[in-house]
Amino acid sequence: MPSLPTHKSGDHFLLSDTGTARLWSLLRFGLRHWFALYLVLSGLYAGLALLAPVAMSLGWLRLGTALHGLYVWVCHQEPGASYLVFGRGEPLPAELADDRFWKGSPAIGWKTALCQRNLAIYGSFFLYGLVFGLTGRRWPPLALWIGALLCVPMAADGLTQAFGWRESNWLWRTLSGSLFSLGIVWTLLPRVQAAGREALEQFAANRP
Repeated sequence: MPSLPTHKSGDHFLLSDTGTARLWSLLRFGLRHWFALYLVLSGLYAGLALLAPVAMSLGWLRLGTALHGLYVWVCHQEPGASYLVFGRGEPLPAELADDRFWKGSPAIGWKTALCQRNLAIYGSFFLYGLVFGLTGRRWPPLALWIGALLCVPMAADGLTQAFGWRESNWLWRTLSGSLFSLGIVWTLLPRVQAAGREALEQFAANRP
């Protein structure tokens, strides 16, 4: 009869302690570097959407199509509500305004992979975050009611168009999306910064 494997009595606790130590180390790393991660992710998300029309205009159609595909589930990508760049500026035909699969042409322009409102939102997440970092991350937290108020223009612009009361345009979509991001960034980032510092101080105080 084959012998059963034996374990030393302390093996289980040694592995558990090692795993716990690695978890705390990872958590500390995240608390120290969360802001850099925020900038990298927000910059990539907005930047890749802008890279799509650049690739299409240079003839890199596979890359441009792949970049558009990254955002197909998170944005309607309708040409009539998207920025069209690197073209000769010919007007967009009405029959193409709602064709989300149309990616552009040299005459009209190449479509960004995110619509105007989404690009304003996510691009502003990065830009406001960058300003937050360049100013020493010392912004006082914005009152929650003011942050909510800054979200109202985007809600009003989207809802009034959805109900057919008016037609939005690139300026309103961009401004309202940017105000929404300002409210989110100014409300959350200073609070996350303060909470991260407090957590790191507690780690340091409890360190054996």
